[in-house]
Amino acid sequence: MDGVLVDTEAIWEHVRRRFVAEHGGTYTDRATRDVMGMSAPEWSRYIRIELHVDLPDEQINDGIVAGVAASLRKTLPLFPGACEAVTTLSRCVPLAVASSSNRSLIDYIVAEAGLAAAFHATVSSEEVPHGKPAPDVYLRAAELLDVAAERCGAIEDSSNGLRRPRRRDVRGGAAEPAIPAGRRRARTRRRRPRAHCRCCARYVLHYAALRYSAILTDSARTQTE
Repeated sequence: MDGVLVDTEAIWEHVRRRFVAEHGGTYTDRATRDVMGMSAPEWSRYIRIELHVDLPDEQINDGIVAGVAASLRKTLPLFPGACEAVTTLSRCVPLAVASSSNRSLIDYIVAEAGLAAAFHATVSSEEVPHGKPAPDVYLRAAELLDVAAERCGAIEDSSNGLRRPRRRDVRGGAAEPAIPAGRRRARTRRRRPRAHCRCCARYVLHYAALRYSAILTDSARTQTE
């Protein structure tokens, strides 16, 4: 959802940086990469241990989620055309959200975007044992859709999001630039590829919508002939 439907990743980073600074911790550039794809319990624990914020995990989670929610209430940064693409796809195939965002944020974004009817299921990684890149959130989404995992596709914008779907028979629908993660320089990995991935994810989302719309049109035409 984040980075595919809504451009919220900069909001998350800003809120986390501010929260950590206000509570005596030290936010690092590496932290942005490390927490990407983590579930709420995982990144809350990471902030407490690695960034030295001396608060209970639940309080860290609640404070940061409240900051993100406040920003979203001011402006919901939907990507142009994302809602139209999702609506088109929903007429062709069952859709689910499998997100690292908290449940409260998923529900708010889906409702505010007018997409509640488009998704058959929504899953937050805080509701499964492990966050991305573990496959738990994808497998739970497939289970709720009542579709075998190998028949599902995943549209993602991050390497953590894409790493596990392909290993556990859920096909990744948007690809990270073809650069092995271990060979990237820190600055290159943190900036340019992230923007490129968001572009790829949105492109694949719109391509899928157009493709399935064409299939649906052809099928309707065949039935009337």
